Parts: sequence; structure tokens; C-alpha cells
Amino acid sequence: MRKLRRFGLGLALIFTLVLGFASGSFALEISTDGMLIDDLDREIQMTNVSRIISLEPAITESLYFSGHFDKLVGVAKAAMSGNWPAEVDEIESVGDIQNVNVEKVVDLKPDLILGSGMSRKGLDQLAELGYRTAYVDPESIEEVIDNLLVYGAIFNDTQQAEQEIAKLTDLLEEVEGNIEVKEPKTAIFLYNLKPVMAFGDGSIPDQVLALAGLNNVARDIAGNNPTFSIEKLLDLDPDYIFFAMRAKSGLEEMKDNPLWNELTAVKEGHCLIPPTEHVLRPTPRLIYGIYEINQSIYQ
Repeated sequence: MRKLRRFGLGLALIFTLVLGFASGSFALEISTDGMLIDDLDREIQMTNVSRIISLEPAITESLYFSGHFDKLVGVAKAAMSGNWPAEVDEIESVGDIQNVNVEKVVDLKPDLILGSGMSRKGLDQLAELGYRTAYVDPESIEEVIDNLLVYGAIFNDTQQAEQEIAKLTDLLEEVEGNIEVKEPKTAIFLYNLKPVMAFGDGSIPDQVLALAGLNNVARDIAGNNPTFSIEKLLDLDPDYIFFAMRAKSGLEEMKDNPLWNELTAVKEGHCLIPPTEHVLRPTPRLIYGIYEINQSIYQ
């Protein structure tokens, strides 16, 4: 089955030129005969879709940006981070991403259920019950942005998605214009301290750092989520260290280890905690995370 070409509106081209990241996943698409092809390369019939349930906050946000938030009849909430936009609170809850209330989903009579890795168990349960389900797991910022247009295409209306992409393109270009390319800084994004674990090559946080004008020192270490010793971190000695997830709770423990105090970033007070939802959650708000990190370093 032939697929429609990707919906790049300029931003995707910028990402390709700046990053050159290659995704090993399938990409969310609409085929020429109107089938949704999800990130597991499964085909889902899109006729008579008007009631959607989102099992992932990232998908919920993207539906908002695409202009089809009104199609949501139920959402799974984030368990340990914020839910956005505020209007999410007005939508029926079907549990959280790791504990989906299947009975509640059934009561809401959805036409389509969207989920991803954290909600995979609930998504699979609902598929077994005969519901139309789609797995959405973008692995690059380009795919995150392209997905807005795919959501719009489901309902034959991409107008708002196109407008939002134009705004995001302008913001990214502003960030690129502010980057001091003559003196690029190095950085690392940690999500655990015991053991030390970082986001590596190809991960979305790695892409965020690159677009913010920073060189990720963990990029050349094997794997998307490399683990290494504090001694190795000392060898890498990044100018900036960003903390997220379990690493945030370990910041106080870090102060008790004299090895951490030998790091340039620690000595110079360059240990930062960016808004988690703007850096780790695969939604268009990643662009704001790029902007915020860029501004905190270079302005």
C-alpha cells in the first residue's frame, strides 16, 4: 500500500539539515486510501472517527495543537508530572498512563484509542476487546511536528496544525539566530545518578540539546541511554549538566560525593533543571524547551 508523502512544512527540513537524525521506527502516516498507519506499521481504519481517548499526555497535547482537542472524550493523566493544557481537567479521566481503567474506557464508547510505550499494557488490553487502537511513539522532533498534520488529516482539517507549525518554525529560527556558534558549550542530560545515566545519541533530549546549540558529551557513548561511572563523567567534564527524573531527587546526595565537586559544571553553578514536560515529553512544546535552554546558556 502506497503511503502519502510526509507533510513537512519547512520545520521538518530545518530539523533534517541541523540534526541529520535517523529514526529506526515506523512513522505515523495516513495512506492514500485513508488508513492510519501507526508506529508499529499497523493499519487502522479511520472511517467514522469522532470520539478519541488518549492514554498518553504527549498525545493529548498534540491533539490540542492540531486543533482537535474537542474530539477527546477521555484521557489518561500523567502520574508524576504536569498535565497540559488546563482544559485536560474538564475531560473524563480513564486513570493514569500506567494504570488505565479499562472499564471506564468501555463506558465512554471511543471510536479510536491512542497510546504509547508507558500505556502499552492498557492499549493492548483494549485492542483485544475489539477497539481500534493506534500506537504513537515519535522518536524525533521532526516526527512530533509531522504528527500534528496526521491528526488533522484524520478529521480532514489541518488548518490549525499548519498555523501552529508556522509559529513553532518562527520560534526555532529565533533560537538558531541566537546561538553563539563560535563558542559552543558542552552539556549532558542526566536522568539518574546511582548509577549515572544519561540521554545519548538520537534520543529526543539529545536533539533538544543540539538545537539549543550544545554538544552532548554522551552522544558518542554506546546506546541511547548510556550508563557510566562518575570517573567517566569527570573525563567528559561538560560545561553544563541538566537533571531530570530520578536525577533531580539525587541532587542532595550528589553534594555529599566530593568527586562531583570536581566537575566544571558544579564548580561554576551550571547544574540546571529545565521544565521536564518541555524536554522529555514528545510534544510540540519541545520547541519551548529548546528555546528555554538556549536562553539560559547563551543570553
